[in-house]
Amino acid sequence: ELLLAGRGVCDGHRAQVVEVRRPGSSRALVGRFWVDVRSGLVLRREVLDDAGALLRRTDLLDVRVATPAATLSTGLTASPPLGERLDAAELAAVEATGVPVVRTLPGHLDLYDARRLPGDVLQLAYSDGLSTLSLFVQRGAMPATATGVVRTVGGGQVWQSPGEPERVVWSADGRTWTLVSDAAPAVVDEVLLVLPHTRRQVGEDGVAPRVWRGMSRVGSWLNPFA
Repeated sequence: ELLLAGRGVCDGHRAQVVEVRRPGSSRALVGRFWVDVRSGLVLRREVLDDAGALLRRTDLLDVRVATPAATLSTGLTASPPLGERLDAAELAAVEATGVPVVRTLPGHLDLYDARRLPGDVLQLAYSDGLSTLSLFVQRGAMPATATGVVRTVGGGQVWQSPGEPERVVWSADGRTWTLVSDAAPAVVDEVLLVLPHTRRQVGEDGVAPRVWRGMSRVGSWLNPFA
């Protein structure tokens, strides 16, 4: 639920403050946006947890709004999303192969997109409207060269690379899973507990690096402020 919550100032610019509240009985405040009155630019974004604690804040630090030219030609075109989008029947066929496709994850994260990427990689994308989480699933064990901080979650080992977005990779049931998310770390841990993750499975010929190396580029997909 989006509500107007008065005016504010960001970097000297007058802004309209928009509050984001979780639908339902609690109506918890989970976000705020400062929108420049003159240009409509989002000058600041805050994401809160359900208790109201600040999870992350993003600001535009230097904003200069000029009068646009009468004719502006950029020559830019939007890039289509990667991979082939799967419809309900195709997603059901994927499930029939043994891949568990969870529709709703902890933290109010709902499945909104599923794609098959090059290299037979399945991408499942989730969001609660503010934060996003992507799961990349492919056959094969992790390579011995996998990097990250090794953690034990629910009895299974995962390789975690902190930061924003947070990246976690692990192997289970003959597949390598890669999770990329800007959700709260506590939510990521809850998600890991409901997904398959078993004992350490590492092989010399794992295919995970194709996805793992590309995770740095995925960050731009996860921040609607960018």
